[in-house]
Amino acid sequence: MPVLNKFQRIKNVRALGLNTEDSILVTPDSDFVTFFEFIIGLDQVSIRTFFPDNRPGITPHVPIIAIKDLKAKIEELHNLGLWLIIAKPIDPADCEFAGAIEKNGFNVYVELAKGPCTTRKVTHEGIIDYKFDCSLIADITNDGIDPRMLAMIAEVRKIPYANCTVEISYYKKPVGYKLENVIIWEITGSGTKK
Repeated sequence: MPVLNKFQRIKNVRALGLNTEDSILVTPDSDFVTFFEFIIGLDQVSIRTFFPDNRPGITPHVPIIAIKDLKAKIEELHNLGLWLIIAKPIDPADCEFAGAIEKNGFNVYVELAKGPCTTRKVTHEGIIDYKFDCSLIADITNDGIDPRMLAMIAEVRKIPYANCTVEISYYKKPVGYKLENVIIWEITGSGTKK
């Protein structure tokens, strides 16, 4: 199975019927008519970036940028050799929890940061406010776990992969293309065939 790039991983979340950002891929060779149709009527967007060759490392992320500043930022990021994921804005100020949930068979390992933040607070900065294990098949509603975290775990239960890591957030207002409180940014494999 080929390694998916960041944009393909976002599209995979959507193909699974789960909530994710509403975004388009912008490369130096992109059709800018499609790009302008996407941003028309927006005052702001979000930008996530990746290298087209999937090299590892931390790439720039612009959670919110005004449309008036977008052209210069696109040029700057393309000059670094990056491909861009331009999304309808989701403000980290509205995020209540963000982080990663690792699914390993019937168990999940949860690492979340308290918002406002992005998942990078956990995945890149290593700041973890909540850390716990639980079973996907057990009734965990009476274990004193915050209902918002339970909603995040419920979304992870819907993922048909046995072993994966899910970047996920809970927002105080509905976000993403499905307008829900829980949003899955991407799903990555655990390195196993499952």
